[in-house]
Amino acid sequence: MTEELITEPKRWISDSLLLGFLTGGAYWIAFRYETAYIEAFGFPIHLAEISLESTLVVLLLLSGIFWVLFPFSNLISFFWPKHPAIQGKFFRMALLIGLPVWQLVNYGYRRNDLVYYIFIITIIILLEIVWPLVVFRGKGDFKERFIADEVAEAGPRSRTIFGRVYTALGPMGYGFVLLFLIGGGLADSAGDAKARNEEEYLVYISDPNLAIIRLYQNRSLCVRIDREKREFVSISVRPSVDGQAELKKIKVGPLKEKMVYK
Repeated sequence: MTEELITEPKRWISDSLLLGFLTGGAYWIAFRYETAYIEAFGFPIHLAEISLESTLVVLLLLSGIFWVLFPFSNLISFFWPKHPAIQGKFFRMALLIGLPVWQLVNYGYRRNDLVYYIFIITIIILLEIVWPLVVFRGKGDFKERFIADEVAEAGPRSRTIFGRVYTALGPMGYGFVLLFLIGGGLADSAGDAKARNEEEYLVYISDPNLAIIRLYQNRSLCVRIDREKREFVSISVRPSVDGQAELKKIKVGPLKEKMVYK
């Protein structure tokens, strides 16, 4: 069998420019996390602030999730195939499987996520396994059918937007683009999950029912809470906490928005 895959493209972007993209991508991921977090409490996204320190904090929080997923990634590495065509298929399948795993790690088990899990598993089985086995059933064993499927799709895939980005930026640049696109979505879900599962908040000693969800340089994003029902009833933006304000951390969450019936 002739195994023709896309050849290594010429790179059109320098390492220094790629480094700039990496820095911008880190800020983008941090911004997606931050906006998802404050949106969960009802704040508009334009109130989110990003700095070098907050970016490092977000990346530190996300690194904790990555450590949870490390055994999953390590297991995949043991079975990583040697053939480049099979590597591409394996990467897509690992990515698709990783999406519901990420959801499960962040939110925990929720019954309303079952449809999402079933949809992802169905896509993997039908498109990545059943399709090549049926369409290329005369090409030999399972491995040869998978290779034939990847070879047949290599040409059309190179004409897609992602294929053209791969050609223009090279493997490293293409990997950064995927990292930023996928990482932004994962950071968004992680920020939302963190807000919905947060248990400890800083509160003013003089006003213990006013919890601070975010401390920025010039302002604080606060929510008025009902400590008994674990609900937040309103939101407010206040000047940043000065050196004389007395705060304490209390365990009052997870907080839910109070339902108002008209």
